[in-house]
Amino acid sequence: TMNTRQNIMMAIGCLLSMLMAWNAFALGVSPGITNLQFVPQEKYEGRFTLYNNENVPLTVSFMTQGELARYVTIPSQSTLNSASSKQIDYTLSLPAILPPGVHTVAIVAIQQPLEAEGQTYIGATVGVMTQLRVVVPYPKNYVQADITVTEQLGGVSISIPVTNRGDSAIENAYATIRITDQTRLLATLTTSALPIPPSNQRIL
Repeated sequence: TMNTRQNIMMAIGCLLSMLMAWNAFALGVSPGITNLQFVPQEKYEGRFTLYNNENVPLTVSFMTQGELARYVTIPSQSTLNSASSKQIDYTLSLPAILPPGVHTVAIVAIQQPLEAEGQTYIGATVGVMTQLRVVVPYPKNYVQADITVTEQLGGVSISIPVTNRGDSAIENAYATIRITDQTRLLATLTTSALPIPPSNQRIL
């Protein structure tokens, strides 16, 4: 019947979701993100760690994604012993010129299907990713800012992370906060001023 088929499909869907959730813990990677300052034509020798949380050996293949993918050199695959970790080396050969901003490349580790006695087990593909971010400063002063408002007993806490993305130091960075309702200005708050060197962040 229709209800029976629907129940079977729901059960299969739940089973696949459980398998994928279980497999998600089979492979781990650290660090998740690495931030680098751009140096023209520099060769950055990097390393990350893979974790095999299975009780069987795993074969992992690697691929790169993103605008800097062609500048990364990494082995095509590696094997991890059961319940072990392994450090993977790679090289990022930066070009002579990159435009200002944040440029990224992702190194993706993909678990290959398990094999035993000539048989291949079919399962969900597991992949983990470590990301490289190369920061190229903007000319002179350039800031990126965010604001976080947290409710506290008796009021709120306001935090403003400010990052200097320019190549010049900012001597006095401060924020002015205007609190309004739909019709009028209720209050104006000004934070303390702080210096922010290039490629650094301060919380106002």
